[in-house]
Amino acid sequence: MIPTLDRLFGARRARTRTKDTGTVDFVLEGTASAALVADLYGLAFEAEERELTLEQFMRSRLGKDIKEGDRTRVGGVALTALQVRDGAVHQVGLDLDPPQEESLLKKVRMRWREALKSLRDLFIADDPRGPF
Repeated sequence: MIPTLDRLFGARRARTRTKDTGTVDFVLEGTASAALVADLYGLAFEAEERELTLEQFMRSRLGKDIKEGDRTRVGGVALTALQVRDGAVHQVGLDLDPPQEESLLKKVRMRWREALKSLRDLFIADDPRGPF
């Protein structure tokens, strides 16, 4: 079992902060078996998802246009696309303790504020007379 774990997880032992994708506990190869990862961590993959590699699983959840940093949740863990080349996910980050998802209301408020700020910047910033 140890050689399999080494192939899946490499030599990383501590939580790793990646460039733009947040913190992950393990870095997995995209070719790793979803069933093996599910069994190791007790993840609730659907029966048809267990037959996939992690790369195929990420694609089934996130679509074909996956970008580095895209995330999906399985139970209480998050899987993050860490390395994407030529549209294929080569490395997947496994976060065993991801932050809680924001509520829909919080997301809407944040987007509303961003839209208002953009409008202010667009219409007010360049006008020397001020807002009106």
